[in-house]
Amino acid sequence: MNENLMNETKAYIERIKKTEAYVDYLNYKSILERQPKLKAQVDAFRRKSFEIQAGHKYGYFNAYENLLNLRSQNNDLLNEAIVKSFLEAELKVSKMLTDILNTFAAEVDFDLDFLQE
Repeated sequence: MNENLMNETKAYIERIKKTEAYVDYLNYKSILERQPKLKAQVDAFRRKSFEIQAGHKYGYFNAYENLLNLRSQNNDLLNEAIVKSFLEAELKVSKMLTDILNTFAAEVDFDLDFLQE
C-alpha cells in the first residue's frame, strides 16, 4: 500500500478513537471488564444475538421472534445500568464504523451489490 495513504489512514483511525462514541465505548467496556461474571453473561448474550442476526442473513427464519425471546430471557441482565450503557455505546460505535465503511465502498465504486438479496 502507498505509504502516504497508510499514514493518512492511521491518522484517520486516531481521529475515530477520539470520538465521543468510541471513548464512551472504551469506558463502559473497562467498567464491565472489572466484573468478569457479568461480562461473561453480556458476551453470551451478544454472541447469541449475533448468531440470530447472522443466521437471518443466511435464510434462517424467525429472527425477529428469536431476538425478542432472547431479550425477554435476558431482561434482568439488559436492565442493569452498566450493561445497558455498554450495549448502547457498542451500538453507536458499530453504526459509526458501518457508516464509514459504507461510505468508503460507495466512494471508491467498490461493487458490493452481490451482497444484496
